[in-house]
Parts: sequence; structure tokens; C-alpha cells
Amino acid sequence: MNKIVINRLLLVPQDGLILGNGDLSVSVYQAADEIRFRFGKGDVWDRRHDCSQDPKPAHIDEVRRGIEVEGWECGPYGGPVHAKNGSSNEARMREICQGNPPSYKAFPYPCPKPVGELAMRLPSDAQGLEINQTLDIESAEITVECRWKGGLHLSLVCFIAALDNVFCLKWKLEGWNELTRTTGDFKGVGPAQPVWFRLYRWNDPTIAKAGEAHFAQHRHPGIRSKAGPKASPLPPVLIENGAIVQHFPADTVFQNGFQCAMAPLSTEGLQIEPLTSEAMGGAMLHLLPDAEEGTLAIGVSTSSDPEGTATRLPTMAKGSFSGWRSSSRNEAQKFWERSSLTLAETRLQDLWTASLHAKRSTYRADTVPPGLFLPSTLGDYSLWHGDYHTNYNLQSIFLGDYAANHPEIGDAYFRAMDFFLPIGRKIARDYYGCRGLFIQLSGFATHPSDDPLGAVPMGRMAYMTGWAANRYWWRFQYTQNHDWLVKTGYPVLRDCALFYTDFLQLGADGLYHAFPSNQGEDGFSGKSEDFMDRPQILRHARYCLHIAVGAAKVLGVDPDLIETWSHILVRLPAEATKLSLDLAPELYCFDGGEISDDPSAQPAFLDPDSESYRWYPGKLAFQIIQALRTRRFIPDRDFLPTVSLLDRWTHDNGLLWAMSVGNYGHVGAWSESLGIVGAIQEMLLQSWEGYIRLFPGLPLCQDASFQTLRAEGAFLLSASRKDGAVQSIEILSEAGGLFRIENPWSNSLPIVETENSPNPKIIEQEGRILALPTESGGSYLLHPA
Repeated sequence: MNKIVINRLLLVPQDGLILGNGDLSVSVYQAADEIRFRFGKGDVWDRRHDCSQDPKPAHIDEVRRGIEVEGWECGPYGGPVHAKNGSSNEARMREICQGNPPSYKAFPYPCPKPVGELAMRLPSDAQGLEINQTLDIESAEITVECRWKGGLHLSLVCFIAALDNVFCLKWKLEGWNELTRTTGDFKGVGPAQPVWFRLYRWNDPTIAKAGEAHFAQHRHPGIRSKAGPKASPLPPVLIENGAIVQHFPADTVFQNGFQCAMAPLSTEGLQIEPLTSEAMGGAMLHLLPDAEEGTLAIGVSTSSDPEGTATRLPTMAKGSFSGWRSSSRNEAQKFWERSSLTLAETRLQDLWTASLHAKRSTYRADTVPPGLFLPSTLGDYSLWHGDYHTNYNLQSIFLGDYAANHPEIGDAYFRAMDFFLPIGRKIARDYYGCRGLFIQLSGFATHPSDDPLGAVPMGRMAYMTGWAANRYWWRFQYTQNHDWLVKTGYPVLRDCALFYTDFLQLGADGLYHAFPSNQGEDGFSGKSEDFMDRPQILRHARYCLHIAVGAAKVLGVDPDLIETWSHILVRLPAEATKLSLDLAPELYCFDGGEISDDPSAQPAFLDPDSESYRWYPGKLAFQIIQALRTRRFIPDRDFLPTVSLLDRWTHDNGLLWAMSVGNYGHVGAWSESLGIVGAIQEMLLQSWEGYIRLFPGLPLCQDASFQTLRAEGAFLLSASRKDGAVQSIEILSEAGGLFRIENPWSNSLPIVETENSPNPKIIEQEGRILALPTESGGSYLLHPA
């Protein structure tokens, strides 16, 4: 699918069509008499973090004593707390056993914020509106056609510039004449033209007002629960130097405060009228064109711009509509040339394309990435603070980016992790007594001065450290970039492994144990044995130590640590060693669970009574990959039901949903579901076992092809299958080395063709695995004899 076409009104931002350049994004939707363009930007956060009511973060020693000696009982998110065996300090037990600290519970911030909106006013009295909205993904443009009775026709095209944070719109109204005109000059009332614009940002509502409104509409209490007595909205929006400006209080990142500004970049053909008043509840510019067609450019700048908003916006204004459009189209074309796929099951192809487009629009390695929700779909306040959640949500977003051959998207993950690393080292040192780095469950686009989630049980779960570390190793596996591993990847891998080195304790049985270790989102049961060697913690610790050994060996560093880590790896409890070391724990099962012993059992997510089917499809990206990697996904049985389930939760704008609107309301477009890109690619190509498998998730009756997907080992592959038979395989070896593949042609050796490697020879290895020595930069073509 290259286009998404919708022939109806889209009434909320989360259902709108989305454009973006990886920093600035826009959602196009409608309201009465208006087409609206809601802007979002990943770095626009209310970064206030009021920890004045928080207790001192929990130290693992007191948690250990509470579980082992006192028998603490509490739920995962707070509530009643009890010590079965009595507590030596009941007040301290109660203040830390609350799931989340007051700074998280009693305040809606830190949280991301909308930038603002542009509204295009339509001829209000025209009747019989028919609307056609089209997102052309390959050109990264949205067109909207509006037709009314009597021949009145409005057309517009919009896009976001590739290199500047500029939204561009071109429109034309036709058929506005004496027969269709519905406005007149009556004492200067009304605009001169039937199409005009409002650029505005509303004042931040109080959390109480926003929370009650959300509950009144959706019966979900998540936002109003953050209405603590000290919570306050942002300062009123202002108009400064012709721009609408939202000021944010100072924080640890922006010590002089943060600003977000938006302004029209050209005043030619526009009359601009500023409006501000307390009664209006915000700041607005009326943009009144002098003709029935024209162009409009809106620039957005924040304090992240080195030169500041006051300088950046005039600099943007030097650009031109044609130049912005040309660069936007060129960058979109280059993006889609990097990889593509064609599937007989077009619903799956459409979902892959739309999801990868949304990633391109909102994630980029050099910008602040969004958290739980896409920026142009945000409300004033977000559930769970709209944060970076590291017990699957954040990691899910980036599934498949390296395999899609888009490291510039995948590397945005490390930009988010930059907010976890400094505080994670402090938590490891001060609250665990460990070297290295502890990754907390929740993080924000700021640098807190102390542990932001220092309560238990939620704030002392040790499995996220390993889960977060995996991406640093996978990035190297897919790219073989040694410089990156030296500068960025290995320092984090090393620190995560050092944390587990100190956290795991040698027992009298000669094995290293994890205590206390609660998994998933468990509370405390009062039984110490429930928190000894929980599978999720052991599996992640083991895999983290394993990949740290691998990275150190690649770089030829830290021989003493290699010896220590290898020593621990062979002395872990049996629970830790059930999985192959090639299989990351999160790609086996969630929360330390087990897959069915029955290899013929259908994946649980296809059960109509499962949460994934009924209301919570956000985990489907992981769950599909889990089923594929554990060989529990049987294509002839499971492929079409899986496609139908994905289709069930895909909105008209092409995006897969994560949690039902019926349960949570209109809270924004969920980012975690974008990881479905990885699950779809996994049906076409797997490389995690040290060799490549082609089309492992497709029934033989499904024709398919893909171009330049990336495999581990830095191989770029293109392959096609027709009528159940693989036609050919093209290989570009970026780093050289042995290319290993499960033979797709039964027992016959393929023919190898190459332009730059004389006499390449296939080496037949054990079983059906074939191996081909490759040279760096070499291109190879395999096809059946």
C-alpha cells in the first residue's frame, strides 16, 4: 500500500492521518466547519518533577529484609501493606511499599505536551460535504478534497519539510461565485474570504478539570487520579514577536526554562490578527488570506534549537514552498528505496507500510523520541505520564528497525536510554550497592536528581536492566560497526553486566542466586520463596552476561571480566538455563512465563478470550515474534487468523492500536504497536540463530518478496517466493564473513553468481545449513540449479 484513502471525517487527533520528519509531526483530522492540523514534537515536555513529598528511595537491603524476615505483603501499585511477622519500622515500610512515589501519583508531570494546532476554516454554510483524504506514503504528502452542493470544491495538499520543522500547506477553492457565495459584507463582520485559518495553543487546563472531563467521557480514572493538591498547569500561552509561545518552568535539562513557539513564516497575502484574552483561554492568530488560493508555512521551534526560538523562526522563513516540497519528496523517496516488501496478503503489507511510515514521521536518532503516545495525537495530560516504560513498551516501538534497514530510526532508542543512564548508575551505586547500571521501569525526557520510582514493588524490579541492554548488542549484530560498539554499545553492556555481577549472590550450593527478584508487575506475597530466582530476572541476567562476554571478545577487552562473567554463566540455577543463549528472554515469553509443552497448541493470543484479542493488542508484536522463534507458529494454521486479529485492531489511518478505546478512551495513538513492523518482517526473514531462514511465517500458498532487509552479520537480502518456491536470493555483504542460510531448495546446491568475488563456493554444512564465504562489499546472487 502506497496510499491510505479515507472518505469520511476523522474526529479525533489519534485517528488522523500522520506526517512528520522524525522531529515535528502533524495529525490531520476534522471538527465542525474545520480541517485541523495538530502539531507534535518529541522534546515538548512539561519536565517539572516535584519530589518534595517522596520518601528516601528504597535500598535493596531493607527490601530484602522486608521480604525475607518481616514477610511484607502488598499489591504492585500500592494499597494495604502488612508485615506478617511484624515490622521493625512500620512507618518506613508503609512509605516505600506504595508502588509509585507521590511524585508519580499526585502529579501529572513530567509528561509530554501538544505543540498546538492550525485550523483551516471551511465555507460554513455550504451543504452536502463530501470529503476524500489521502495519505501518499511514498511522497509523504496528504491531500484533502472537499466538495459541496453547487460545484464548490476545495483542494489542499500538505507536508512537513524534511530538514526544517516547517509545516507547509497549499490550497485552492473553486466554484466560489455569486451562486455559491454565503458570506457578505455586513458592517465588517466575518472574513473577506470563505477559507481562512486559526493558529492557536490553548492554555493548559487544571489537572482536576482535565481528569474529570476524561472520566466523564470515557469512565477511565487514570488522569484524574493525578490531581494532587499541589499539581498546577503550565503558565498561560503568550504571543511574542508574532509567534505563539508556551513557556515551561526551568528543569534539570533546560535550566533557564523551555519554550515552544510556532508562527507563520510568510505574511505575504495574509492579514494576521493576534488574539489573547483570559476568557478565550489561550493565544491565537487569525490568518486571513486575500485570495481563494495560496500557500501557508508554519514554523515550529523549541529551546532544543541551539540558536533559540527567536532566531530559529526567522531563519526558517528564508526557505520556500517549492524547496521544502522538493526536499520532502526526495527524502521520502530515499527512505523507501532502503527496503520494501510485497505480499499477497495485502492487509499485512499495508500494516507494515503504514507503521514504518509512522515511525519515520516521529522517530529519528538525533531528536528526543516520543514515549507511550505519538506527539501529534497527545491530549493535555497522558496516562502513565506518557513516559518511557521499559518493561516492554519502549522496546516494542523499535522492533524491526534494523531488519528494515533503517538504523536512523532504531538508534532513537538510545536517545531515550540517555535519560536512564546517569540516574541508573546512581540507583545501582546508592540503592543496590552495586557497580554498573540499573535500568528503572519508568523514565522521562529529563534528568532526575534522584530515583524517580524509588518505591516498591515497582521500583526494584531487576529484569529491565537486561531487557534494555539487548538493543545495544543487536545493533552491533545487524551492522557490525565496531566503532559504535566501542563508543556507545559496549560501555552500556558492560555496566549492565556489572550490575548483575554484583546483584547475583553466591549461595552455599555454589550457584549464583537472584534475591529479591519479583517479575512482571508482581506485588509482595509475604513468602520469601516467591522472590528467589524468579525466571524473568535470571533469564535476563544470563542473557545480559552472555552478550557482554560476546561484545568484550569482539573488542578484545576486559579479559578479567570475561572470566568472571563466564564463571557466573555456568553457575546459575537450572531455571536460568532452560533457554538457548541465542534466544533473548523477551522473545521467548513475557514475565518469566513458559510456552505450552504441546507443540501443536495454537498461540495464546489467537484465543478470543485472551487479552490480546479482546482489549490489549499492544503486546502482539512481541507475541508474534515469540511464537515464530519458539516454532509454535504454524503458518498454515495461524497465519490468516493472525492477520485477521491484526486487522481487527488496525484503525482507518493504518495504525495498530495497543489498548481499547472502550477501556482507556481517546488518549493518543500508541507508539508500542509500531513494533509490528518487526513481527511482519520476522515472517519473511529470521537470522537470530546464526543462520538465515526465509519466509518462516508464511504458508506456501502465499507469494511474497522483499528487498534489502537486513540480517544479523550485516547482510542485506532480497528474495522472492512464488507458488511455494524461492526464486532467487540477492546478498550484499557489508562486512564480509560467512553467510549461512537454511537451504530453501531442499537438497540441491544453488548456483552462485557474483561480479566481484571470483569462484565463490557454497559450503554444505550439517543438516540443511549452507555457508558462503563473502567479502566486504561483495554482492552475490543465489538461484536454484
